[in-house]
Amino acid sequence: MTLTLHLSPETESRLIQWANLTGTNPETVALEALLEKLSDEPLALPQTTSANEFQAWLVAHPVSAATTLDDSRESIYEGRGE
Repeated sequence: MTLTLHLSPETESRLIQWANLTGTNPETVALEALLEKLSDEPLALPQTTSANEFQAWLVAHPVSAATTLDDSRESIYEGRGE
């Protein structure tokens, strides 16, 4: 696979500096950085602010003590004369 990256001048400069410091070429440095980022750890999407807010909201609400919940069609219409 061929991948073209458009780097800012600052990023390009840092990449070249790191390659020079480590005695490798910029392509090798970039590939190693990608491999490090995409390690074998399970992939997890970064949480957005709204996801964090939802998680906080969810934790703030108590869990029902009921062990079972009857959400069957019959229980929904129970007592309605149908």
